[in-house]
This record gives sequence, structure tokens and C-alpha cells, in this order.
Amino acid sequence: MELSDVKAYLRVDTDEDDGLIQALMDAAEEYLAGAGIVESAGNRARYALAVKGLCLHWYDFRGDAAAGTAAVELPTGLRAVINQLKLECL
Repeated sequence: MELSDVKAYLRVDTDEDDGLIQALMDAAEEYLAGAGIVESAGNRARYALAVKGLCLHWYDFRGDAAAGTAAVELPTGLRAVINQLKLECL
């Protein structure tokens, strides 16, 4: 997945947060791998949506985690995509 694709999804127009966004992309792929989810030809679009959705969620709530506030749950729609991918990879 390209950084430019994720930046477009996040609606980020500057290069200021490129390092952060790349780190979020890496973390999202690791998160999915840890759940047993691997990208394949049959799930490529949903896998990309899951990575982008995780990046958006973590990007939007990055200050909350640093401030030590309670964890913000993943959006229901994103959780549904991740669950579906996970079931297919069993």
C-alpha cells in the first residue's frame, strides 16, 4: 500500500506527518498480521480498507493515547471488516 493512498484517505495534504503516517501503516499491518490476517488476491480491497481505517482511527485519536485517557474503541464498521477478514483467514 502506498503512503499517498493512506494520506488521501486521511485527507492529509502536507508532508509534515509522513513519518507518523508510515509508522501507523506499519503498525496497522502488524496489528492485522497479529490477528492472523494476511493480504491476498481475494481480500485486497477489504485489507486496504482495514489498514486505512486503522490509520485514520489512530491518527485521529493519537493525542488521547498520549494523554493517558481511556482507549477509544474501534468504529463498529471497521471492527466488522477486521472480523470478516479474520474469519476468512482461519
